[in-house]
Amino acid sequence: MRDDIEKALNKNKEINKFFTTLAFNGMLKGIENHIKSDETVIYIRNANAQMNKQGDLKPNALSIKGKLPVVIAITDQRALIYHKIFPNERLEQFPNKEIRSYDFNKGLTSSKLRITSLTKSVDIDLTCNSKEVKYLNDILEEITRSQPTIISNNNQDITQLLRDLSKLRDDGILTDEEFDKKKTELLSKI
Repeated sequence: MRDDIEKALNKNKEINKFFTTLAFNGMLKGIENHIKSDETVIYIRNANAQMNKQGDLKPNALSIKGKLPVVIAITDQRALIYHKIFPNERLEQFPNKEIRSYDFNKGLTSSKLRITSLTKSVDIDLTCNSKEVKYLNDILEEITRSQPTIISNNNQDITQLLRDLSKLRDDGILTDEEFDKKKTELLSKI
């Protein structure tokens, strides 16, 4: 195991006494294969996650409907969400420069984190441990602090964003459906 992964796991165990990676060792090995040699793991843990969920951010760790068991790793370059249960494997990546927002909601028995980029989002179930939530918030604040804010009340920014989205569609990165959805969202802000 990489030293940075081991250090991040130990930090999480120090903050959250109930944290365990039991039954996630295979996924830890799998995510390690996707971490580049020039990036450093800052935070890593197992969790349940749901991609591209719409609506309110409501903690509900007791329900696993629509959620996947994952390992989330936050590095100095990106956030990775890794799922593998034979034969299925899935890796979602959020480059730090594309993270537009992150939101927490703490409930009685659990907390939820939502990371949102330009084209996708992920909801991650966490424990209700305030120290862990603060630690993760501090990490996300640090990695996104130097990133430019892409949306403001300035219509010119939204116009440029629409041009950028159009280029992503033209390059085949976004589908027409994804483009139209984001375009509608942006135009509603004008």
